[in-house]
Amino acid sequence: MDDIEQMVESERQAGELDSSGAFTLDRNKAFHKLSAHQLPSPQHWILKLVQAAVTWNNESVEVNRSSHEVSVQFAKACSLEEAEQAFFRVEPAPTKAMDHFQRALRGAAHSGGLTYAPPDSHEGLTWNGERLERTKVVPSTRARLAVTASRPQQEQIAELLRNAAFAAPLRLMVGMEPVDGFSYAVRWTGCPSLREVWAQSPQIPTLHCRESGCQGLFAAISWAQDMENETPVSVLWVLDGIVIEQEALDFTDRVSATVVVSAAGLTTDLSGFRLLLTAERQTRLDLALTALRPALLDVCLPVPPPLPPRSALKSSALLVSGGVLIAGSFLLGFPPLLLIGGFSGLGGLAMRFQGDPARDTVLCQTEALGRLQRAWPDGLRQSPGKSRLPESLPELTSRPPASSCEGRSPKWRRSVSKQSE
Repeated sequence: MDDIEQMVESERQAGELDSSGAFTLDRNKAFHKLSAHQLPSPQHWILKLVQAAVTWNNESVEVNRSSHEVSVQFAKACSLEEAEQAFFRVEPAPTKAMDHFQRALRGAAHSGGLTYAPPDSHEGLTWNGERLERTKVVPSTRARLAVTASRPQQEQIAELLRNAAFAAPLRLMVGMEPVDGFSYAVRWTGCPSLREVWAQSPQIPTLHCRESGCQGLFAAISWAQDMENETPVSVLWVLDGIVIEQEALDFTDRVSATVVVSAAGLTTDLSGFRLLLTAERQTRLDLALTALRPALLDVCLPVPPPLPPRSALKSSALLVSGGVLIAGSFLLGFPPLLLIGGFSGLGGLAMRFQGDPARDTVLCQTEALGRLQRAWPDGLRQSPGKSRLPESLPELTSRPPASSCEGRSPKWRRSVSKQSE
């Protein structure tokens, strides 16, 4: 039992019996505890709000920042009465969209003051940290939730959206920056992408990419340019457009993959940001890896043609350097024979600079890709450790290419952290 479940159970034990003999909770006390502890961080309310917008079938969500608040606008939302009822509700909501929305309201209320106004309404709900009341607002065709937030909190909210909301099947804008698109999946590895593949499985709920129109299962194959930055194969579980958990598999190499799978229908804890270890979860992961295998095996990297043979290069270097030296000796009055010994030296110097870094890099990538393809899926044994959604992730950075990958082999490692039962 996790912390939230323990809190709810303690509140239930401290509750009172109503006339029917059922326990009732102190709603005000339960509201404050849930708003403070139900989400992984105070800024995760933004992810629950995007989940609600996705479930309401919105086509776009706009997030704007000012000096003191974050405002979110979307077209389809709940009524003022529904929001008012949901604000202090501690039981599950009647619909999935309202459940996401009431969790977003609780989390936003804990972060600070807020105002919610549904579309085409002259009234809104305002929470000042102690009291909820109706206020007059300027009507708009879109719903609006404005939440008090400092500059650091605003940056955390924007980073959460970049990292966890890329799979939302709608247009998601943070200011003027679009943050939707499955190419953002490689942010979880911090390595540039080599290829992106899609696959279909009738046994797994599909993901939808708004930009490309693709749907199904997704995998981004990435390349660790730095030998010291090898990454494991990762699985990102997505629920209603949001990455709710990342799972690291044991296979680690310079060419890795980030697999994105729908978590629809799987059981989560009360926070909604951690999947429980169930047989259904493991079965879906096995099906996803198997379904992606044909697409992964079709991936190949074009290798540049080799440079001319070394002997031809050396002969060319000798002829050019020799001709230059003889011509120079006659012009300067030096005996040509004194300079013949320098021919081979200059030819060797030219050969020192002979090389093909681009071809070497692709060959190195091809070798690592082959190891990944041979291991897929049976060699990707599941790690018992689980890493929850982080609050921030490193930006993609460019690294100098490695000089060689000779003798490289995949690393196999196992996480030691365990999910509490």
